[in-house]
Formats: sequence, structure tokens, C-alpha cells
Amino acid sequence: MKIDFYCVGVCQNDGEPTQLAGCGIVVVLTDDHNRTKFRTFKYALGNSTQKLADLQAVRLALASVRSSFRSGNAHLHIDSTYVARILEKSGKAFIESLSEYKREAQEVRQWFGYYSRILVIVENQNDENMLQAKDLANIGLATQEHSDSGTLDGLDLSV
Repeated sequence: MKIDFYCVGVCQNDGEPTQLAGCGIVVVLTDDHNRTKFRTFKYALGNSTQKLADLQAVRLALASVRSSFRSGNAHLHIDSTYVARILEKSGKAFIESLSEYKREAQEVRQWFGYYSRILVIVENQNDENMLQAKDLANIGLATQEHSDSGTLDGLDLSV
């Protein structure tokens, strides 16, 4: 059994009070007879930054597979060099240097450790499954755009 995770986080207005984030995940399971199954996920992440959306996408993807399937080969396809640095062998030292998202980064590394044979691949957005994950992430983000976010955008308060 081989598992491929395609994880993308997106953020609108990153760093602003009105920021909104979402993430998309495509999981491709390939069995020993080369048959594949796809699972897709999209999540609305609320007021998260781009870095946090990338971390949450990976954590949610790694947590989506039952423990009995985690002993096979797995490939984690991401587009975030930030997450790649956290997951590399020297990532623990990098996490200690972080001023934000330290707890979330440690949690991602913990989930990463549950897989016995996992390879991180930093992809560009041109891969078909990465494009689908990005589309899902944008759908997750869009579900929040027209909800009440607590902002007063568009109101004339000069009365």
C-alpha cells in the first residue's frame, strides 16, 4: 500500500485583521495491485495565516489515515518550504527557533513520526493533484467570505 498526500493551504489578506484561510487535501491510496482510491477534504480555517494554514493542511492529512495503513510507503506533497523545514531531520532545532506556531509545528512533527516510511516532496502548483488540493482549499476559504466575520467592512461610520 502506498499513500500520497497532496496538501495546500491558502490565505486571503495574510497578516491583516480580515485574513481568512482554508486548506485542501487530496489523498491517493494505491494498493499492491496498482488500484487507486481518492479521498478529498476541504476545510475552512478561519482567521489563520498562510503558514498556519500550511501546517494545518499537513496535520489534517496525516491524521486522516487509520493507523493500520501508516506502515507502508507514503509521500507527502506540499508547496510550503516552511513546512518542509519543520519536517526535515534538523526540524526540531528549527521549531525551537520559531516565535509563533511552535505548538502546531510540534504536533505536525508528531503526526509525521507515526508514518514509518514517509518522504516529503516540495511540489510546484502544476501537478494535477496539487491543483485539485488548491481548488479545494479555495472552496474552504470561500465558504467563510460571506459569513459574518465580525468586521465592519463597507459600513459608513461617519454619521
